[in-house]
Amino acid sequence: MSQLRLKPRGTSEAWPKASRPKARRKVLIIGIAGCSGCGKSTLAKTLAKDLASPVTPVSLDWYLRPKWMPKVHGGRNWETPEGIDWKSLRSHLQTALETFSQAETVPEELNLGPNDENVIQKGQAGRHLDASTVVLVVEGFLLFY
Repeated sequence: MSQLRLKPRGTSEAWPKASRPKARRKVLIIGIAGCSGCGKSTLAKTLAKDLASPVTPVSLDWYLRPKWMPKVHGGRNWETPEGIDWKSLRSHLQTALETFSQAETVPEELNLGPNDENVIQKGQAGRHLDASTVVLVVEGFLLFY
């Protein structure tokens, strides 16, 4: 199983073990992929609710960049990884992971995506976080590319 490692902002190097902040809890990122219309978003919302995630599911659609997509027959090819801002997605998931591994309470806001979507579920802000694992759900067609 791959693991998203914490990195200091603005660097590509992982924190040296000695200076890495001690996590208060684990953060589990669950990814859901599948073809268009198969129920990814519905499953993601259900899992987030059932697993008491403090955040709404993150959608890969937020990271689509139509201008990056290759043109095909006068339109854009939406089913290609070239049209996804993977760097921003990774960075934003890293921010969420870092935030929830360290926070004492659910923050008022956690803005992700190019439109700074606040992903904190209603009624969750300010809730005390114990040592239990925090779950983040991410869904998208090409998520595991």
